[in-house]
Amino acid sequence: MISLTFFVLAGAATKYKYEQKKRRGVAEAKRGARGYGNVFGNGIIAMICAVLEGVYGGGYFLAGFLGAMACATADTAGGEIGRLSKIPPVLITTFETVEPGTEGGITVLGEVAELGIAGVIGLLAWVLGMQSGSFSGINLFLAIAAAGFIGANIDSVLGATCETHLSWWGNNQTNLWATVSGCLSSVAIYFLMS
Repeated sequence: MISLTFFVLAGAATKYKYEQKKRRGVAEAKRGARGYGNVFGNGIIAMICAVLEGVYGGGYFLAGFLGAMACATADTAGGEIGRLSKIPPVLITTFETVEPGTEGGITVLGEVAELGIAGVIGLLAWVLGMQSGSFSGINLFLAIAAAGFIGANIDSVLGATCETHLSWWGNNQTNLWATVSGCLSSVAIYFLMS
């Protein structure tokens, strides 16, 4: 259900006002259709955590799965919404105003959307009864919202640095390492709650 929510929210946010984003030059190519590299970058960490939670249990991998999924969903859907901001983005590393669509550019609209969308994943996990010890209820919701938001912002930092300055580093690597950061943020919060 969590993975399905990612696909629904990411797809809906990509299609939302697509023509307006296209006119501004910030729309995803191919009408938002993403390739296997993007799916791999956004999903492999969550998949590994889901398998490991099934095999070993214990809650850490559950936390990692939810943090990675919250990050991927918040980054993809929140970024798409942020592209509609009427206020120009600023670079996350320097806060200088940049052109819309610049890697690492953030807007208040995008940041609020990322936090809200990460919260949707946390809320869904809570409603579905996902839990491990004190990692449940409101604590689960807050932890997943925070981890997803952290991961989405790490994505922006990686976009502004690695993706911009390293010729071999692309968006798929950014997505992969952002989901790792969402995963690890959630695991760290889980550890602190245990």
